[in-house]
Amino acid sequence: MRGQVWAQAAVDRADFVADVEFRASGQDRSNGNLQVWLTRGGPPQGGVSSVYTVAQFDGLVLSIDQYGGHGGKIRGFLNDGTISFKDHHSVDSLAFGQCDYPYRNRGIPSKLRITQTGTSFAVEVDDKTCFSTDKVHIPAGYKFGVSAASAENPDSFEIFKFTVSTADGVTQPPPPNPPAVQQQQQDQSQQPVRGYSQDQHQQAAAAAGSQPAISKEQFDEMNVRVQAVNQRVDEIFKLLQELRTRHEQTHTELMSLNKNGPIHDHVGAVESKVGKIENIVTAIQKDLEGKDYRDHLAKLQSALRDTHSGLQDSLSDVVTRHAPKMWTFVFLVIVVQALMFGGYLVYKRRRDSAPKKYL
Repeated sequence: MRGQVWAQAAVDRADFVADVEFRASGQDRSNGNLQVWLTRGGPPQGGVSSVYTVAQFDGLVLSIDQYGGHGGKIRGFLNDGTISFKDHHSVDSLAFGQCDYPYRNRGIPSKLRITQTGTSFAVEVDDKTCFSTDKVHIPAGYKFGVSAASAENPDSFEIFKFTVSTADGVTQPPPPNPPAVQQQQQDQSQQPVRGYSQDQHQQAAAAAGSQPAISKEQFDEMNVRVQAVNQRVDEIFKLLQELRTRHEQTHTELMSLNKNGPIHDHVGAVESKVGKIENIVTAIQKDLEGKDYRDHLAKLQSALRDTHSGLQDSLSDVVTRHAPKMWTFVFLVIVVQALMFGGYLVYKRRRDSAPKKYL
């Protein structure tokens, strides 16, 4: 997500004081960056997603991001229109001034002041000097702008105040056109940087006296945005309710597991048993690695060979010894035939001696 707001009128004096009040908020792992530009001709060509993706520009940019992992940093960069930051091998080395500043989730707006006089250029944050130098001087005729960009987990940037006055405290008069700044969307699906709220805009218009009242189209657009914010807040509330329900269920399950005693006691018993098993496995492994089983295998192979050869010899002896003899078989055949012949003779004699019957 990215957005930008630029002034229509240029700064007509070289001595000026620019006051910016902003606030950045988001989740713990969210990320984003905010840039304050003072360039010739307004927005640079190619867009201003961040200081690392901008091409050539002529002027100054203050980058507020989480560079270095220290919670936040404010850095100043200069360009005369000859250096393409997106093609430079080390953009960080181009900074002429910097300071650490944790700007995220502070709860209150941060106050940034840019002051240029005839002999110095200084940047202050929350009434403390961030950096200053006497070697930077931005000529008149340059325009101020603000841009912001966020990553996949977006930060929310709000701009509450942006005023430019002379070094003696006189506020620069507004341009002849009614709107003082214009907001350019980089993508229809991306959120712009937040501007003034309705009350603050009305108070500023009443104080200036020359600002027109808010139009119906602007009010309708603001109403749509407020409804979208309310819908997002409702979704976040529902998500928190679901997380609370899951947390309560997990807590209930843990308490049910803890009925028969503290959970750490059960965990300790399991760890003790696992330790014993590991010791046994280690002892078995050492025993297997320390012994040589080649002799045992050779003896077993020899025993099997002897058993196999003895089994063949004994089996042939048993078959030979218990096989029936040939003469016994022949004798049995002769005896059976003699018995059959004798029986036949007895039968024939009885038939011949039996009385015959004639018809």
